[in-house]
Amino acid sequence: MWARDLSGGRKAVALFNRGTQDATVSATFSALGITGTPNVRGVWHRADVTGMTTGLSVNVPYGGALVYVLSHRRGRVRETPKGSRVSRGRSTGASRARVS
Repeated sequence: MWARDLSGGRKAVALFNRGTQDATVSATFSALGITGTPNVRGVWHRADVTGMTTGLSVNVPYGGALVYVLSHRRGRVRETPKGSRVSRGRSTGASRARVS
């Protein structure tokens, strides 16, 4: 998993699957340092994603990646205090793809 702060208080999140089979990859919003329920937009599909109230949980094709942008309805993603387990700006590898 990879996460990066964007302008306007948004956050980009990429979920990777380096395995040889499709896999469900998950990350809770709290693990991403976000409180509340943000708007989730799929970058590749250019569409809003509904039903994600506590975090991201998606089926990622083997050898693939999915990228999302999180933002609050008022434009800013509220972050929890520093100390999140999510890396900022680098991939943590397939063994850490599932965050809970």
